Amino acid sequence: MGSWPAYLDLHASGELARRVEAALALLNPCRVCPRHCGANRLAGEIGFCGVGRWALVGSAGPHFGEERPLVGHGGSGTVFFAGCNLGCVFCQNADLSHGRGGGQVSAQELANIMVG
Repeated sequence: MGSWPAYLDLHASGELARRVEAALALLNPCRVCPRHCGANRLAGEIGFCGVGRWALVGSAGPHFGEERPLVGHGGSGTVFFAGCNLGCVFCQNADLSHGRGGGQVSAQELANIMVG
C-alpha cells in the first residue's frame, strides 16, 4: 500500500470492485440523484435525466483556467457530463450539463478520457 496513484491500491485491495458494485446497485432502481426516478438503467431504461446505463459526456479536454500548480504543462483536465436534471439556476455549465447532447461512453472509455 501507499503507491501512487491511489486507485491502484484500491484495486489491489478489492475496494475498487466493491465500490463499482455499490455504484451499479444505484442504477436499479435508479436513485443516483435526488429524484429517485426508479428506472432500471441496467436494463436500458432511461431515467428522468435522459441517461441510461452509460454516462453521457458532453465535453472533455485539457483545462488551463486553474491555479498554475493544478494545471501543470498539460492542463488539469475536465469532463462535463450531460443529463443533469437538478436545474440549478446559476449553473456555470448549463449548456452542456442540462442537455442530452454528447455521446454515451462505457466505463473503459470514460477511464481512458480521465487518465489519457
